[in-house]
Amino acid sequence: MASIVDNAIWNMIRVGSNILFPLITFPYTCRILGPAVRGEYDYVYAIVGYFILFANLGFPVYGIREISMRRESRKELSDTVSAIFTANVISVSIALLLFLIMLIFVPDEERLLFIILGISIMLSCIQFDWFYQGVEDFKYITIRSIAIKALSIIALFAFVTTKDDLIVFAIISVIGEFGNNLFNLLRIRKYANLRFATRHCLMHVKGASALFWGTVAISLYTQLNTVMLGLLDTKESVGYFTAGNKVVHLILSMITAMLTTVIPRISYQLGTGKEDEGRRLQYKVLKLTLYICYPLVIILFFLSGDFVVLLAGNQFESAIPVLMVLSTLVILIPLSNFFGFQVLLPLKKEIYGTYAVVAGAITNVLLNYTLVINFSFIGIAISVVIAELVVTYVHYYFARRFLNITFKFFFPTNCIFAVAVMSVFFLFSNYLYSDYNIISFVIKGLSAVVIYFMVLFLRRDTMCMESFIKLRNKIILCK
Repeated sequence: MASIVDNAIWNMIRVGSNILFPLITFPYTCRILGPAVRGEYDYVYAIVGYFILFANLGFPVYGIREISMRRESRKELSDTVSAIFTANVISVSIALLLFLIMLIFVPDEERLLFIILGISIMLSCIQFDWFYQGVEDFKYITIRSIAIKALSIIALFAFVTTKDDLIVFAIISVIGEFGNNLFNLLRIRKYANLRFATRHCLMHVKGASALFWGTVAISLYTQLNTVMLGLLDTKESVGYFTAGNKVVHLILSMITAMLTTVIPRISYQLGTGKEDEGRRLQYKVLKLTLYICYPLVIILFFLSGDFVVLLAGNQFESAIPVLMVLSTLVILIPLSNFFGFQVLLPLKKEIYGTYAVVAGAITNVLLNYTLVINFSFIGIAISVVIAELVVTYVHYYFARRFLNITFKFFFPTNCIFAVAVMSVFFLFSNYLYSDYNIISFVIKGLSAVVIYFMVLFLRRDTMCMESFIKLRNKIILCK
């Protein structure tokens, strides 16, 4: 079994590539396609995403837990992955049938784009990333992901050169997904004997259903936002909202990677009677999350203009307020994921997570129509933040009985003070120099990070000092 550190490093590399490659492809496609065409792609993909959601039926998260608990036995591993795979094939078939029916009502000018992106529905049954996360083979996932992304970027630059290449862009996206899933399918024999197995199939459907309905609720304030904006406003508005939302989720993907690598280990420890070890790991992850996310919120808020203009171009400047509003998600979503996936899921209390996301979905749906009509894409951003705030609180409400921590724990004094000093720095620096360019962006960002750690160090913060000592010891050992 690989160590947590090794897993975290490989997964951080993978997710780092997930950030690096969009930093190349997203600015390129935004500048080539423009807000309206890019918005059309995002609108169609959001609708297709609902069918993929139904096809997955909660298996990606459920599968990580089930596989991690059975990885010591090849037979149990084979039986489990085969049963989940069979159930997934059935759900994909139903989703594909419903998608084909929906195509009848799609406007002619959008049908081809729907068909191409709809291929992803069929591919979802051989996605299998959940399996490799369950057995903690993050090295393979990383190498495969980087190779496929590199080839996709080459194809993107070679074949997508004008606004008329939207269909080509969609084809490249689907081919990249096919490559990832095909390699996953071929390599799985190293760990298990994959086959169609109806035995225990319904049991896994039942187990994943709680997570599925929670995922459906989550989608109501993620993908539904894009769909409603496209229906009630313009595709251009979808492009502006997507630009701001994309930047936030690029940052979130790195944080999520850190948390995801720990899910199998926590599930394994709690599932094998090592509760004390599991609890200690949970506390460490939570504290680290707070120390990382708070400064990121401030950086994202004050440098929102730089992020949008540098990534998407001047034609997307209208997305700057969207990013400022959505920057709060950088602390809300990691906390929500921690309570849901690090606390409730390993204890098989995912039903509480479903309650949380349903509460957020209801909040989002109630707010969306009014806010879109009055504030367009900015209204959607406000609705998303309020909904996520509700989700995070409900998650915390149910998870707190399993964690011996107070509400004060979430506001570490030294961290909050350091973040306040950062905010003052940004207020002065943005006042003195407000132009959007790469040089000021880098200088402001790096200066803020240095200020943050300097304040923690000067205040002799425990977490900062422990990290400094470990780093110093490793450097000495290397010498």
